[in-house]
Amino acid sequence: VPGPSFLETFPVGRASAGQRVLPFGIDTRGNIPHAYSQNCAGATTTSMSPCSGCTEVVGFIEHLLSLAQDTKPHTKYRFLSHSDMVNVARQYSAENNWLKLKGLNDARRVSHILTQLDGYKSLIMVLSENNIPRLQHILTVALKRGSSIRQIINTLEDSLTGAYHPQGYTGDDLDMAILAYRLGGRALLHAFSHRLALPSLHTLQAHQNFTSITPTIGPITPDQLDSNIKNLLLNPLSDSSLPHHG
Repeated sequence: VPGPSFLETFPVGRASAGQRVLPFGIDTRGNIPHAYSQNCAGATTTSMSPCSGCTEVVGFIEHLLSLAQDTKPHTKYRFLSHSDMVNVARQYSAENNWLKLKGLNDARRVSHILTQLDGYKSLIMVLSENNIPRLQHILTVALKRGSSIRQIINTLEDSLTGAYHPQGYTGDDLDMAILAYRLGGRALLHAFSHRLALPSLHTLQAHQNFTSITPTIGPITPDQLDSNIKNLLLNPLSDSSLPHHG
């Protein structure tokens, strides 16, 4: 692939001193350009050697050649050659394209962050405006599943409307349900189960052994003693001795 031509690589600005007039002439006819002094005599006494006038510009041309071959990054534009200016333009074009791409990527990243912030704001609004039963359990399950903020909000909204019922109960849930059952019976446990998402009586019976003790405020009769011993000791032992089928 041929490289840039002589005119494309020649630093005209350095040679003309800003006047766009060279102190020497250039003959571009033929394959190799030739420079000659404005005071060129047109003839020499020795073959293939410059005249006295052209000899004066040889050093200056060699200096221009070294500058053209080793252009410094801080060189002023008016001292650059046409080829150097084209390279600078290409460099700025590539940098401009890179900045455009970076701007698009930054805009997309900012848009994603703003969307996340809107999701967090919506989550805070849902938590602040509603008393969500078993909130910690719902959030724990959602985080284990890797749910997004929008999915967590949808799950909380479904829980409020009764469309979603979290599965599984903690020890604290079972203890609160037993306390409600002991204090208020089936009615209170039923109300707490619907309002606070506590385990139902059926669930308690599946997880706990209920023991009934007959209290007395007078002398203990043999029947009461036998009944309490049976409920406290004999029934649990008989239940544990039954074979389990899995």
